[in-house]
Amino acid sequence: MTEISKTPRLFVEAPLSIPVNLQKEQSHYLKNVLRMSEGDRVRTFNGKDGEWLAALSFEGKKGILHPQKQLRPQLEEPGPWLFFSPLKKSRMEFLVEKAVELGVQKLTPVLTERTIVRTLNMEKIKSHIIEAAEQCERLTIPDLSPPIKLSRVFDVLGNKNLYFFKERGEKIPLFRGQAECALLIGPEGGFSAQEIEGLEKSPQIKPVSLGSRILRAETASLAALSRCL
Repeated sequence: MTEISKTPRLFVEAPLSIPVNLQKEQSHYLKNVLRMSEGDRVRTFNGKDGEWLAALSFEGKKGILHPQKQLRPQLEEPGPWLFFSPLKKSRMEFLVEKAVELGVQKLTPVLTERTIVRTLNMEKIKSHIIEAAEQCERLTIPDLSPPIKLSRVFDVLGNKNLYFFKERGEKIPLFRGQAECALLIGPEGGFSAQEIEGLEKSPQIKPVSLGSRILRAETASLAALSRCL
């Protein structure tokens, strides 16, 4: 591992052609948690300008990054879309973190008949997405869409094929993976019979299986995403 690869990595919203004023939380993290000082180096990215090496300075408690050189050019990072029924706190955090690591491009919470968690802290979910992207060295931040009802999935698919996962049924093909497809994972207890009937009416939506075992929602999500790598 090179010395540069050991440096902390931060996502910022600002252009990297000029000095970047860090958010309060980021400044606190670098100065008080990591104990960084004037002149220490940080890797930074904004999803547009690639990854840059920057020098750190402080004005009081405010941290400032001074971009010095580009380490990696910006690349597109296409990947599958994940439509998922929201989960309870710790399981949701795990799903989001690992989905980002596995290359998801877009995350959309979907409310179904059996969805239990219906109130989401979208800012908190976004922060978990950013933390995971910083850690796994992505150059982009996956999109996070507002929650939608299951019936609205049809409206946002575009020309993508959507694969939804059924736990039981005759002659359901195993999911083999599609690099830029869309995946739909149901809630605990699965989709209702009426929901399955509605999904199966569209030729764009295909029922598939992940095998003979009953998987928890977060496990099914990650198993499906791993097959898209």
